[in-house]
Amino acid sequence: MFRHVSFCRAVRRRRLGCAAIVAAATLITACQSGGPPALSLEEAKQVTAEFAKPAFVPPQRTIGDIRQLIGEPKTADQDCAEVQAWRNKSVELDVERTGNSPRGVAATAAPLAVVVDGQLDRGNYKNTAELLTTAISRHSSKRSDPLKRGVFRSQLARLRAAIGDYPGAERALSTASSEWFKTRNPRRDVYRTYYTSWGEGEIAQSRGFLPTAETHYRRAREAGRRVIGRARLLASQLARNLLLQGRLVEAEVEARQAIRSAWISGDPYSSTTAKTLTLLAEIRREQGNIEDTEYLTRRAVSMHEYDCAPADSLSFAFSRQVLAGALAAKGDWPGALEQFELVEQGLAGEPESLQRLFGGNIDWALALLNTGRAQDAV
Repeated sequence: MFRHVSFCRAVRRRRLGCAAIVAAATLITACQSGGPPALSLEEAKQVTAEFAKPAFVPPQRTIGDIRQLIGEPKTADQDCAEVQAWRNKSVELDVERTGNSPRGVAATAAPLAVVVDGQLDRGNYKNTAELLTTAISRHSSKRSDPLKRGVFRSQLARLRAAIGDYPGAERALSTASSEWFKTRNPRRDVYRTYYTSWGEGEIAQSRGFLPTAETHYRRAREAGRRVIGRARLLASQLARNLLLQGRLVEAEVEARQAIRSAWISGDPYSSTTAKTLTLLAEIRREQGNIEDTEYLTRRAVSMHEYDCAPADSLSFAFSRQVLAGALAAKGDWPGALEQFELVEQGLAGEPESLQRLFGGNIDWALALLNTGRAQDAV
């Protein structure tokens, strides 16, 4: 009797599944009435153990559809210096990109704000800073369009959040809000919501306020759907947010949608797509699928190369880092170290970013140790 009473008290202290609770309730009733227990102690333990198992996790989807979509890697067929020269020329304030532009530079008109969004999404922060400096300077006059002033300031907020300057990001977003107020045009509210919510999302996510950031990202994406061609970039941001929250299934759905949208929009082999492939690779790594991680990041690296991404692109560096991690997990230490060294070479001119973002990478240290360079791992 006392043995059963002890078990009853233990049951009350534990969280059990519905079936276990029913079994425990039967046993408790038996204890209280003095009658024989419906389950023996060992049987009750078995029921408890069965329902104490982790919740059901759906099986992983294959990436066969993604493999078919992206196909074989493409080789750059043009001098990247020429592509970069065209890009530099095309990003002058409000200059339309038309004519015989080379691959990697759109042949259609593109406002500077759209170009800045693309550079931010690619992780080309140096280029972004130069563009915004020019844009804000040329639109400093009170006679300039407050809509553009608000857009550029909100983009500056996202840039500062990305590099960890939270006070600067909040000041830029506050200035953007004051500029939006001056527009007084309801038709422009969608732009205000889109850019302001995106900036607030970046700041919240950089600070680690993930649920708050998710709310802002979803609001920005909804507004972006009403601005042609503007919702796609938010999909990858939302996917990363869900990944950081540990909601892997939802994150994978968003990442896959972003990849498909790149093909629909006609911008498949770009650094933007490569960034999303890397994100999907991170999700697969968290799910324990190293083979998929390696495949996706190798394709991402080839896309960065095809798109002539600058060596100091953080998006490019992150793709190499995730690939290095996959190779390290397979025990390919020389291959992992090669990727890490390429990251170091690319960010040689940005030592602070290199140290802040990659300095504490344990896989990098292990790659050095396992290739006989223990002195460099210290």
